[in-house]
Amino acid sequence: MMAPGTTLSESEEKEFSEFLRTQIREFNNRESAHHRAIRQPGAITPLNLIVKDEAGNIIGGLAASTYWEWLDIEHFFLPETWRGRGLGASLLQTAETIAVARGCKRCFLTTFDFQARTFYEKHGYYVIGTLQDYPPGSAYFWMRKDLTMTTLDRTKANPWVLKTPPGTAEYTMHVEERDGQRVLVCTVGSTVLLYDARCVDDLHAMLKQAGGWVELGGADEQKPAKEGTVEAWGRSPDNPIGGWYGLKKGLRGRFGVYLPPLMEALGLCELEHNSKNNRMRAK
Repeated sequence: MMAPGTTLSESEEKEFSEFLRTQIREFNNRESAHHRAIRQPGAITPLNLIVKDEAGNIIGGLAASTYWEWLDIEHFFLPETWRGRGLGASLLQTAETIAVARGCKRCFLTTFDFQARTFYEKHGYYVIGTLQDYPPGSAYFWMRKDLTMTTLDRTKANPWVLKTPPGTAEYTMHVEERDGQRVLVCTVGSTVLLYDARCVDDLHAMLKQAGGWVELGGADEQKPAKEGTVEAWGRSPDNPIGGWYGLKKGLRGRFGVYLPPLMEALGLCELEHNSKNNRMRAK
């Protein structure tokens, strides 16, 4: 058998590209049951959130699809006049909610460093791959988010019984629905604190993004929180809800005291139990 010859072409070769695409697809179909299944009609379901102005003109939106238990966000754009108003966050949350209803467990997207990495990180996405100098002087990121929600099902009659990280005080936590919002009720003696229940998944995502140990830094609402701590993040305008996870005015602090032991009990983190200066990191 003679060795194959190689020809250089610097023109667009549509027929050649289609040949390669077909060969790769046939190989994938032979070797992967998931690829065979996705070729079937209806296996990939579009998810488009179209934003229009008062005149009915399209001004932006989110284009995605769901398959393989993934939400794949392909395009997401809003004009500058509509950024910073919460519309982008609302679109992203709506897409994730629909995806979860379709059985998705994860989300995937890509972005350049001059685009929206910080926006996505604020909403629980974290970088899983980086291509530096693409284009030169820039970077390209692959990002993901886990969409499965942590099961929070303990009631007042059957709460989590927890201890503060040093083990010096006992308290309980349970979940209630208040004014249409799921709330973590934290009872410390006669004092009751309330936290937005979504803080559990949001904090877990933040810890994953941090990639290592994060100091707890617990503090009352009236006291400043040390920068870079769990406490500071729990009240930061840069977290996914843009502020306090604590809901009870005057008692919105101590996030870094009472949430970490719950996270440990749920199997979401490793937690230190020293007399002070404790830290946590994601599992």
